[in-house]
Amino acid sequence: MAGFSVSHFNPLFKQAVGVPVHRFVLERRVERARLRLMEGKQSRTDIALEAGFTHPSHMARCMRRVLGLSPSQIAARPSSAFQ
Repeated sequence: MAGFSVSHFNPLFKQAVGVPVHRFVLERRVERARLRLMEGKQSRTDIALEAGFTHPSHMARCMRRVLGLSPSQIAARPSSAFQ
């Protein structure tokens, strides 16, 4: 899509953005899921699938790795705690 092979695109992306493509995408998914959890309007399964995770446990594992918090901890916090 970008006109480069994967092996050529990956180092260019990392140089431009500062993180590997996979990490960039993962952080965006975690952020989308975090916002949905704070809204409290959807189930964790729906949030995980909407954010691009394969299942809720995958979302939870990634959230703990990126944010240091579980989905339950995020849902229990007031939204002002993240700003």
